[in-house]
Amino acid sequence: MRLIDCKPDFCATSLGLSMTKDELIPELVRYTEAIHEALETESDSLNRPHYLGHLAMAARIFMYLHRDDSQEQLAQIFRIESRSHAQTLPGEVAAFTRQAWKRFSLGFASFLEQG
Repeated sequence: MRLIDCKPDFCATSLGLSMTKDELIPELVRYTEAIHEALETESDSLNRPHYLGHLAMAARIFMYLHRDDSQEQLAQIFRIESRSHAQTLPGEVAAFTRQAWKRFSLGFASFLEQG
């Protein structure tokens, strides 16, 4: 059973990506730093709760990466965050955060596909 749904042409592994847990953690750090920066610089008070939610999910990703048998939980977070980042919040800070998720999500998807 596939943990994440992807079309064959768009799967991370079909793009030649392969990501181990040890390689994913620094990518998670970069993604978390981007969210932190967004939270610190966002001037739209309506966007700030979204960044707090993303930070909470990044913490959950980190936790589950360090637990055995957590692929299902990680896949669920991937699906939730993918839907959440699909929302188009206004402003440059939100665009920066979406871009950070796009970069991180490729490695995250690869890690999950290797399951």
